[in-house]
Amino acid sequence: PIQLKLSAEFNENLWPALRTRGWKEESDKSGKKVYTYKGNTVKSISAVLDATPRFHPELAKMVSSLISSVHATFTPSEDPHPASSMDIDKMTLKSLKLFLLDCAPLQLLADRKTGNRLSLNKRTLSQLKYCHSLHAMISSADSNLPSDASIEERNNMLAKLIKINPKVGLPHPQWTALHDAILIRASAKHGWPDKSTSAM
Repeated sequence: PIQLKLSAEFNENLWPALRTRGWKEESDKSGKKVYTYKGNTVKSISAVLDATPRFHPELAKMVSSLISSVHATFTPSEDPHPASSMDIDKMTLKSLKLFLLDCAPLQLLADRKTGNRLSLNKRTLSQLKYCHSLHAMISSADSNLPSDASIEERNNMLAKLIKINPKVGLPHPQWTALHDAILIRASAKHGWPDKSTSAM
């Protein structure tokens, strides 16, 4: 049901805007539907949702609204013992599935139902751990500022939390903690930098 609703909302609301920006719907060698944009190929709607804010920042609110709309159509679990409070020592396949349905982002739920699911290998899990650390740093820095603080103020506060090891080589002689702060915030927003065509 989630995948069907997501597909319907995507085709009705977001895809027309992407198509006018040069996105195309094609078939790969195996005949499966893929989406392409300027040499980049993504294999699912959930992957398109992740990539859209990176390529088209002006559509970020539309993506967020679409995800919220789909999520709002599903009622929360009536289980008196919510999955988010499960006992890890008594974990079963069923409780793990309930935990995923209860707590996972909508993109991940949609991805789990596709034929080209994201591979949860050691490298991917390691990148997710890094992403978690980035969000924790940003939350810690932003908690010391008012909600209407500018991005410059937020980056300066984040930079104060960063310690640069003098023994580590820098990307540029004039590289500072502020550059690290900007990179950290960009990575948390757009994904962990990777050598592939897309970020985590």
